[in-house]
Amino acid sequence: MDSRHVPPEPAGPVAYGEDVVVSAHGCYELVDHDGAPEILPDAATGNGVVALGSTGALISTGTFHGPLRVRLEIHRRSPRVRADGWHRIVEVSQHTVSGMVSVDSHFADPPPQLPTFVGAPDSWYRIRIHVAGGHAVGHLPFGPGHPVERHLIQIWPTEKAAMPTEE
Repeated sequence: MDSRHVPPEPAGPVAYGEDVVVSAHGCYELVDHDGAPEILPDAATGNGVVALGSTGALISTGTFHGPLRVRLEIHRRSPRVRADGWHRIVEVSQHTVSGMVSVDSHFADPPPQLPTFVGAPDSWYRIRIHVAGGHAVGHLPFGPGHPVERHLIQIWPTEKAAMPTEE
């Protein structure tokens, strides 16, 4: 294969799952398996959707306390952006020490239906987060009893850090 020919992306993600994630204090995390099991202490203020720390990413939610629906897709390379039906789309790069990254909800068990991203140790991956419905629950003091907000997270390996982008 020469450098001008890139194999096509498979007809979808190589792994995916959808589950309810419990937001605590307006966030949940994507945590490196070599990372901190608690809230990321060094997550810098981000773009309003994601803040990056040394051991993962803190995902902000409109749901301060309560459930939201999360779909996690793992891809081999950058998938096509799905803009329809999403209020906001943000994309960032993150480093992983272990090569394994998964969703963590602070005060609840990890969502069992969401896959773990498995890449190479000491490598980079790209995160694209789609958000919808967060504005509908932001005014509630403790969040809804059922998921109103939803997120689509797409993850794929990348060569090195790329600049954050927003759609």
